[in-house]
Amino acid sequence: MIYTRKLMIFLTAALLLLMTGIQPAYAESATAPIRIGYYKNGTFQEGAKPGDVRRGYAYEYYRKVSEYTGWEYEYVYGGFSDL
Repeated sequence: MIYTRKLMIFLTAALLLLMTGIQPAYAESATAPIRIGYYKNGTFQEGAKPGDVRRGYAYEYYRKVSEYTGWEYEYVYGGFSDL
């Protein structure tokens, strides 16, 4: 009983250390931009040419994800079937 309890405490502590240690190391190592296929689709996403103002649900989602992850995006423009 005591052995099982000590083992569970040790495994829990080890898991917590691994979870907190791995995530920041990964976030710092990501340097290459992520390529995203970007096409016009109504209110889902607009601004499908270089220089256009990008907006819409998908664009807002990409921006919010980048706030949490630190990722940088490179938009690749074209039609849905091309991308």
